[in-house]
Amino acid sequence: MPYKTNEIRRAKDREREARRSPESKELKRWKHRRIAHRFRAKQLGFVECSDFPPPPTDNKCAICHREGPLAIDHDHETGQFRGYICRECNMGLGKLGDTVEALQRVLAYLVRAYE
Repeated sequence: MPYKTNEIRRAKDREREARRSPESKELKRWKHRRIAHRFRAKQLGFVECSDFPPPPTDNKCAICHREGPLAIDHDHETGQFRGYICRECNMGLGKLGDTVEALQRVLAYLVRAYE
């Protein structure tokens, strides 16, 4: 009998899934991707930021000073909070490897280019 019950449950689950809106399906996929991303980050030894102050009231990025949605910036090795920055600045830091040396090389490059 348990086999029959499982088949009925699966059929109901398929019907329910077919009735869901595309937005809710995308949200479910996003949540699964986010969970998988965090799992991979933990496997690689990255630390999540868990202790951070409330965001600034002016919603301005700490790097470029543009207003907009802000992300929590933190050190991936220690988990220490660094500040609130916009998505573009967060991605830029990530692409440069979050190192002072890389930023100094970029700065030197720009200085040479404009001399």
